[in-house]
Amino acid sequence: MEPASENLVECSCNYNRYATKKTIGHGLLEFALLTSNAMQLRTLINQKQRDTIWLASLVLVCISILAQVLLAYILIIVGKGNIQNPEKQEKLEKYNNIALFITTLVSMINVIINMFMSTTSSTSYLDTQSLELLKKQT
Repeated sequence: MEPASENLVECSCNYNRYATKKTIGHGLLEFALLTSNAMQLRTLINQKQRDTIWLASLVLVCISILAQVLLAYILIIVGKGNIQNPEKQEKLEKYNNIALFITTLVSMINVIINMFMSTTSSTSYLDTQSLELLKKQT
């Protein structure tokens, strides 16, 4: 029987290039989510009805945006790191785990934000004059 080590084939791929491309892709998806959160923040600021759900949504959107800015910083560190350097592998793995945690947290926050925003009445974005016009038409 052959030892297991003889069956292993050494990969000739560049792990740093792979990790950098993966991190750039992750960063671009986070940028798209950040843009979406900025639009949600603008929508909330323009909303006329300001109740408890509005306040909770506003706080969650701000937390999400701040977490995404922190995540962008961490992704830059991970993307620039040399994963093939044994001295940096443990540190980069910790940063990668933190990035995964923040990504999960941001995703969960955004699900809650979308639930809150879907319960908001569309008339809450209208001023009182527009509401009166709408009532007269119906």
